[in-house]
Amino acid sequence: MTVSWKAPANDGRASILGYMVERREATELAWAKVNRRPVIDRSIKAVQLSEGSEYEFRVIALNKAGPGKPSDASNAALAVDPVYPPGPPAFPKVVDSTRSSVSLSWTKPAYDGGCEIIGYLVECKRVDGEHWNKCNIPKKLQQTRFLATGLMDDAEYQFRVIAVNKIGFSEPSESPLRGLDADLRKALVLRAGVTMRVYVPLRGRPAPKVTWSKADANLKDRQVLIKTSEWDTLLMIEDVNRYDAGKYILTLENSSGSKSYTIVVKVLDSPSPPLNLTVKETSKTHVSITWDAPLLDGGSPVKSYVVEKRLADRKAWTCVAPTCHKISYRVTGLEEGQAYCFRVLAENAYGIGEGCETAGSVRASEQPGPVAEFKATKTTKDCIALAWKKPLVDGGSFVTSYILEQSEGEDKWTEILKGKTTSHTMGGLTEGTEYLFRVKALNQSGEGPPCELTVIAKDQFVLPDCNLSALHDGCCVVKEGSTTRINIPIIGIPIPSVTWKKGDTGIGDTGRMCVESSTGVTTLLIRDCQRGDAETYKIHVRNNAGSKECKFTVKVVGKPGICTGPIKFDEITADGITLEWGPPTDDGGAEVSNYIVEKRMTTDNKWATVASAIQKTSMRVIRLHDGVEYIFRVFAENKYGVGECARGSCSSRFHVEFKERNSLMWKRATKTPLRLRDCRVTGLIEGLEYEFRVMAMNMAGLGRPSRVTEAVVALDPIDPPGKPEVISITRNTVTLMWTAPKYDGGHKLTGYMVEKLEAGGKAWLKANHVNIQGCAFTVTDLTEGAQYQFLVKAKNSAGAISVPSETTELVACRDEYEPPTITIDPDMKDGVSVKAGDTIVIRASKILGKPLPTSAWSKGGREFKSSEIVSITTTPTSSTLSIKYASRKNTGEYTITASNPFGIKEEHVKVKVLDVPGPPGPIEASNISAEKCTLTWLPPDEDGGFSIKSYILEKRETSRLQWTKLAENIMDCRHIAAKLIKGNEYIFRVCAVNQIGTGDASQSGPVKMIDSFRAPGPPSIPEVDNISRNAITISWRRPVQDGGSDIRGYSVERKERKGMRWVRASKRTVPDLRFKVQGLTEGVEYEFRVTAENKAGFGEPNPPGPPSNARLTDTTKTTASLAWGKPHYDGGLEVDGYTVEYKKEGHDDWEVETPYPVKVTEYVIGKLQKGGKYHFRIIAVNSEGVGEPAEIENVTELVDQESLPDFELDAECRRTLVVRCRASIRLFVPIRGRPVPEVTWSKDDTNLKQRAHIDTTESYTLLVVPDCTRYDAGKYNLCLENVAGKKTGFVNVKVLDTPGPPVNVIPREITKNSITLQWEIPIIDGGSKIHRYVIEKRAATKKAYTVLSTTWQKCSFKFTDLEEGAYYYFRISAENDLGVGEPAESPEPIRVSQSPSAPENLYVLTDVTADSASLSWTKPLHDGGSLITGYVIESQKKDGEWVHAAAIKALDYTVTDLVEGAEYTFRIMAVNASGRSDPRESRPAIIKEQTSAPSFDLRGIYQKTVIAKARDRLKVEIPVLGKPRPVVSWKKGEIVLKETQRINVETTPTLTILNIGEIKRSDGGSYSVTGKNMLGTVTEKSQSWSTTFPVLPLDPSSWRRSHVIMFSCPGRHQRMMEVFLSTTILLK
Repeated sequence: MTVSWKAPANDGRASILGYMVERREATELAWAKVNRRPVIDRSIKAVQLSEGSEYEFRVIALNKAGPGKPSDASNAALAVDPVYPPGPPAFPKVVDSTRSSVSLSWTKPAYDGGCEIIGYLVECKRVDGEHWNKCNIPKKLQQTRFLATGLMDDAEYQFRVIAVNKIGFSEPSESPLRGLDADLRKALVLRAGVTMRVYVPLRGRPAPKVTWSKADANLKDRQVLIKTSEWDTLLMIEDVNRYDAGKYILTLENSSGSKSYTIVVKVLDSPSPPLNLTVKETSKTHVSITWDAPLLDGGSPVKSYVVEKRLADRKAWTCVAPTCHKISYRVTGLEEGQAYCFRVLAENAYGIGEGCETAGSVRASEQPGPVAEFKATKTTKDCIALAWKKPLVDGGSFVTSYILEQSEGEDKWTEILKGKTTSHTMGGLTEGTEYLFRVKALNQSGEGPPCELTVIAKDQFVLPDCNLSALHDGCCVVKEGSTTRINIPIIGIPIPSVTWKKGDTGIGDTGRMCVESSTGVTTLLIRDCQRGDAETYKIHVRNNAGSKECKFTVKVVGKPGICTGPIKFDEITADGITLEWGPPTDDGGAEVSNYIVEKRMTTDNKWATVASAIQKTSMRVIRLHDGVEYIFRVFAENKYGVGECARGSCSSRFHVEFKERNSLMWKRATKTPLRLRDCRVTGLIEGLEYEFRVMAMNMAGLGRPSRVTEAVVALDPIDPPGKPEVISITRNTVTLMWTAPKYDGGHKLTGYMVEKLEAGGKAWLKANHVNIQGCAFTVTDLTEGAQYQFLVKAKNSAGAISVPSETTELVACRDEYEPPTITIDPDMKDGVSVKAGDTIVIRASKILGKPLPTSAWSKGGREFKSSEIVSITTTPTSSTLSIKYASRKNTGEYTITASNPFGIKEEHVKVKVLDVPGPPGPIEASNISAEKCTLTWLPPDEDGGFSIKSYILEKRETSRLQWTKLAENIMDCRHIAAKLIKGNEYIFRVCAVNQIGTGDASQSGPVKMIDSFRAPGPPSIPEVDNISRNAITISWRRPVQDGGSDIRGYSVERKERKGMRWVRASKRTVPDLRFKVQGLTEGVEYEFRVTAENKAGFGEPNPPGPPSNARLTDTTKTTASLAWGKPHYDGGLEVDGYTVEYKKEGHDDWEVETPYPVKVTEYVIGKLQKGGKYHFRIIAVNSEGVGEPAEIENVTELVDQESLPDFELDAECRRTLVVRCRASIRLFVPIRGRPVPEVTWSKDDTNLKQRAHIDTTESYTLLVVPDCTRYDAGKYNLCLENVAGKKTGFVNVKVLDTPGPPVNVIPREITKNSITLQWEIPIIDGGSKIHRYVIEKRAATKKAYTVLSTTWQKCSFKFTDLEEGAYYYFRISAENDLGVGEPAESPEPIRVSQSPSAPENLYVLTDVTADSASLSWTKPLHDGGSLITGYVIESQKKDGEWVHAAAIKALDYTVTDLVEGAEYTFRIMAVNASGRSDPRESRPAIIKEQTSAPSFDLRGIYQKTVIAKARDRLKVEIPVLGKPRPVVSWKKGEIVLKETQRINVETTPTLTILNIGEIKRSDGGSYSVTGKNMLGTVTEKSQSWSTTFPVLPLDPSSWRRSHVIMFSCPGRHQRMMEVFLSTTILLK
């Protein structure tokens, strides 16, 4: 059925995005969705309804905020096909007539109204009569012929026939006329959605050709069924709608002629869409629309229209007017500038029709405003240039074009231009003539108001001016060293002349600075801008209209100047120094962004970058080498570059010397002079006494040493103890307390010394005569009334004594009396809650009183003493009680008592131990019968700190050990235990449950299930009170003995006097002592008997009643399966069995299927007739006889049945099945289904065919997993499938086992002496919560693991104190309630190392070419505990990203493929097994070819002299410098050195080597080496002496090891050279 509705009155200030429709049957409460997605239209066709059911509907509107409230439910509508009265019967005619009868015939109506024709009514009247008379009853005439009898002879009659359906009567069929039938001659009226049938009989010889057509339509475009024969034709159209209405033309044609008939069809439907929907008027907030009436009104006049709107970019329509009675409407409340679509729908009596939309979107706008700034930009004597700007107000719609018009006089305007341009030039004008122009804007809503302008065609003059708007604040910023052009637009008519000045000096063409001019622009060109170019520049412009001078300034920016010096040094240590400097006076025109600090040793020429991004003007430089002199320089950097540097250096000042007290030899504390005035002397022997002195040093040398210090013992100092606190004072004693020193000097503290100072005294006296072990002491033997101060010193086992502590305030010795006070920790005052198993800690933070009180802890009057579990820690002013392994028995109130002679003080702390509850009170059984009893108990005394949530009750037979759960979630302390076995003896136990878990159980004594009563005695003999023909009323008295139980009721039975069978007179027990027996046969004699019933049952036995719930459970083609229940009344005796009988339909005799009674309550009858129909009944039998039969009511037809597969999981399987490890998992599932379904068991990641035993029959399936482990836990999926369908389910199995291994064990952090591992909890927890982890490690070279922790609770662990560089294995095991599970071991050994430190001193060497740069560096200070495997080099072009250059193992590298002239920065990272180090960056370097003049580095040759012994072999190596590489030649004296086998020269890329073998005295002399390249020539000379013994230099103080290493004398004189070297070192 189709459901329609109207838009909501309130759309929630947002457009309606759609509607959701819901339905429900009138008898149900739940709503179901009709549509899955929101619908935009306000009607929907509800499908998949049940025919004959009543439905209610409601609608929910949706907008941006979500769904709104549902509408009220509609009235209930019946889901049936639409039905109407039928059409008139067709073609009534007279078949035959006699004197008194007429035989009529007709055909069925063309339209049956949607339901079956139930009959016809024939009426007749005499021609001269007025009233029609009925000839028959409609329901009895279903044929299409009728014989009217009882007519008068020679009388003329008229007949008509009316069709009847369940809705009503059709229009009558008139007497037949020539041409079309009457119903076709009139308009054929149909409801939309029905089937149209037009049936026309045909006449003509030969048979005519039939043609159907429709006016203004083509029937081929519609699914039309046309059937034509020689006698008739039928036109049928299904599901007619409004468009099927109209004129249908039937044309018949044969050789005798042709004839046409017109049939008018009228379809009752909603209207077609309205026509010609147009927008008449628009504005910013409203739109007026009009339309014409629909072409098709649907057979009913249009009563109103529905107007809707929507935004053009949305799909949902919003109702504007639900009932508009005109054909125009003004839509208001629109948003300005938004585009809208509109549609109109017509509504008649049959509903809302189709909508008509606007052709496109309509913008809510009005005509634009006037254009802005309409003016003549240029006028000459023959042309005018006009320009304007778009209107300030566009009316809410885009301006589409502009119309420019010129006045022709007398309000006549000529259109010159229509387009989107905002300028136009008019040419061919007459000089001096005045012209009038106007321009107006045009948008979607129309033309805006015109803007007029009057202009005279003549030449104009404009004052000259300069446009300096492009210069910010009249200033032009230029970068130093760059070339810039300053373009200044010039205004003026005629074009003015321009003159430039710098300050007051005119600017000419100097080559570096010149002025250029072009049309409308003057340009100042400055090449290689300098700081002196910063000045005020003046531009003087002049033309015929006048002159003007404009000014602007030029600011030259560049690199900053030198930092303000000198560089100051502070906080100098052996490895660090603090630098301070001032900012540069010239910042280069931009703020200094950072500073760059570089350093170098005084003995080295290479600068190393210390930091390159310093924001402040100070820096702490670290990682310097002890005793080395450094030079520092600082650069300032701004956004334009790096400025020049400021330099500074520092030098050493002092030497510190020390010696043992009994020694005479002084030793220096440091190898190099110290800059600071303090020094840490190391290398001393602990326990010896040492003396010290200091010597100053300047450029002239060392000064005199200072005075020697007193002897000092070399021991680590002990930190002073804490300030003593006075806690008790009497007339001659003071009690002190203090805290231990933070550092014990590296040796164990052995005691304390207390000293006292009397007020007015000068010397501190020792107050203790014995060693004080603790941090408290009572000083005695004090003078009453005197005042004292006290201090404490600590001493350790090495004999060191600490600095004294702070002194106390003055204390006067006199008796003070105060009763005790106790302060409990604030956190514990409101009570202490502790989990079971944890330690209870209660602390009294302050116990004060004078004298000091004694304290004791107690609970319930019982004092605590220290033991393995109870620990009491007491100080003079505090006390702490600790109880390990807390349980619920420790719950209660704890008392601390403090007492002294002046009082007793108690404080109480309540402790709650959070544990499972204790056992409930004793269980008592009452109201015991054969099958049930009532159990009661008391709540537990200990609730475990939480309220009792429920109780769990269990039972077991005394002959068994296994407990069975009887009930859980019991809220009260009482429960009725039912379904027990009669005669068995049971023991019951109950346990309480709280938030923590299940507590201990309380157990009952044995309870035997027997009745305490017996069956009642017989009632009195029944007496007859009243008799009727089919009923007798009897009465009786109660039995004398009730059997010990109340009488529940009575069973009344009857039998015929001549019969043998007793039959129950009532199905239910009779509660009264009187009963009316009905259903008796009149005239038959009956006997009655009554039996009493109590809890033990009925009294004297009788035959049983009929079996209960007799039913048919299944059938096949030849069998029937029956089932039934026990009789409600067994006659007082046990039912011996049941007899099954059946009879075939139509037969009277019952056939016995079971000759002997069967014990079971289900039976299958076989070998029945295939497909036959049978009756079945079951009869119960006991020792007293046969009871009443229970017959299955309906007749049963034997057919094969198909039923969907199904299974039933028991309660244990519906919950999670819990199984202990190594037990068997048994899943027994009863199954159903016809035919027998195919059973499939599956489990993720497990092949159950190999792991489990599966047994499946027609009625059950059994899966058994023997010896289960934790890996057998999970979801077991069961699938049943047969031809009738499929059903799936699952059983969750939880195996109680130790947990599986933790997963994803990976190192998270590795340092040089520690490894942090992390892991995730095991996938399998073994059915219990993971409590802790066992942590183990082993070295890779060992096999045994070492346990580090067994109580770790986090998923990460830090292994410390590891050997750097060693390999280790680690394993983690999880532990739950059932024990420790499988370990997870690290798959590979893990090396203890970390990422190395950054490489040191990255240099860009001078070997830089046009496309390459050579780098070198030194190893990191620390390799992270693992070998350095290589280095990663990256380069960064200025303002670019870092790019990988290479990964190498050497300490130098040449980076190639660089861009010449570009600026690059390089960085390097060291790599080891643990990863990369932090990067070390170089200074920026510009890539360009470098050249240098040749030179030789002769620093390795002392005084340019080489001394060698005769017959030795001499090798002189001289580094060669210069680019390009110089050509090297050697001379001896002035003669070019000739190379021989003994004397030769070797050349390498960096060295030239002179080799002389078997040196002679004649080889001595002056040698010169010459280097030559394109930049010049250089010559160096050296002397060679040949001696027979080692010769020392004349100045031994300047001799260095490096001077000697530059040459070697191998062979037999090697020992002599070693002596020479050692001598050299000694002289230094």
